[in-house]
Amino acid sequence: AAERQVVRVLGGLLGREPSVTEPVPPDVLREAVAVLEDELGRPIPGPPGAPSGVGELAELVRAMDAAEAGQGLVRRLNAVPTGRPLFLAHPAGGTTGVYTLLAGRLPGTPVRGLERLDGVMDVPARAARYAGAIRAAGPGPYRLGGWSFGGILAYEIARQLGPADVELVAMIDSGLPEPVPEAARREIEARRYADFAAHLSRTYGVELRLDPAELRDLAEHARPAAVEAALAGSGALEALPAAVLRHQVTSHEDTRAIERYRPAPYHGRVVLYRSTEPTPWVVRDPRYAHEGDPARGFGPYCTDLEIVEIPGSHHLDLLDPPHVEVIAEHLGGLL
Repeated sequence: AAERQVVRVLGGLLGREPSVTEPVPPDVLREAVAVLEDELGRPIPGPPGAPSGVGELAELVRAMDAAEAGQGLVRRLNAVPTGRPLFLAHPAGGTTGVYTLLAGRLPGTPVRGLERLDGVMDVPARAARYAGAIRAAGPGPYRLGGWSFGGILAYEIARQLGPADVELVAMIDSGLPEPVPEAARREIEARRYADFAAHLSRTYGVELRLDPAELRDLAEHARPAAVEAALAGSGALEALPAAVLRHQVTSHEDTRAIERYRPAPYHGRVVLYRSTEPTPWVVRDPRYAHEGDPARGFGPYCTDLEIVEIPGSHHLDLLDPPHVEVIAEHLGGLL
């Protein structure tokens, strides 16, 4: 997420999207720091002098985000001090820092992030922890939401709190995986690892190849160890930011939690903000394509579902300008 944010800002200054590994002129980087500080609402701490490139600047942004995310389960995402908050659950493998721009565009509503619970826990167990924290924060009715995996968490939190105590669930392009046979699931997971290895080779110049057939036949717990051994042998661990690898591990844990999740019906108000364009995935999973299903799998479970299409958006840029403004205008009106 930090690399994507830095590349987006630099793209606006350069007129093109830079690679995460290319050098960037110091004057452009200084401009990028100023834009990012405006977006984040606070200065970016770091060593004296300008960062040397995308990766170094992204590390500074990520360090800020990680420090705030590590302060507790519930995180303050904007400066609005009073009122009934909107709780936004973290996306797969990431922090609630992804909602910074959205929170800044909801000036009348306190926005609070629900940060990741470490350890492998299923969706209902996580939701129970969040529901307790939300009740402890004050009386309802509650407002919940989240992007991608975060929307699924919000849905289950709302289901556990009950529609009488929940005003709204706002899911941002969240989708349930289409069921597939176990053999197909193993094939998809093996292919995800192989595609990730190909991405690392292209982006960071490391020699890394993973054979999907070999990974497919391994036991589930053995696959991450095999991938880690391949990474170590390739030199990738020295070339890559540690956060890139941690994101892969936590994303995998969250994806498996979704696969095991069996949603129950929810009869409260749900709004699904839906992208309209194909996503330029580095790692694809056909179970989330949802071709021909605007409700992204939630139709059978939601009796009060509104779908709001965000024209020209794809899954990864919904929280970036200009799409975040469209979501904020509609969501702000509801709140």
